[in-house]
Amino acid sequence: MLSAKEKREISKQLNAMTGQIKAIQDMIENNRETRDIYIQFKAVEGIMNKALYTVLDNLFRKKLASTIVKVIDDCYDEECPHCKQVGEIKDQFSEMAMRDVIKYLDELENCLR
Repeated sequence: MLSAKEKREISKQLNAMTGQIKAIQDMIENNRETRDIYIQFKAVEGIMNKALYTVLDNLFRKKLASTIVKVIDDCYDEECPHCKQVGEIKDQFSEMAMRDVIKYLDELENCLR
């Protein structure tokens, strides 16, 4: 779940995107230059990336860290493949791309089921 702070941050980003998208619609209706419209689309992309990587990346990393702890707590055999995988994940954690965070999170959550 999102914290109150994370909800506020995402809402702020969504409001900014909504404003930018409205501006793009107005620009299209007023026959503005394609170049100007493109710049506004890039602004929306930047806001989306900020929301994605500042809030959601942090949220998924916290969830992965919590899941790693659960897997370690549930494991009784240090030779099991999950323990080895957790060790590798821990080594890569700080440099891991978001897609890998989500992939490993899914894999480890499946181990707990």
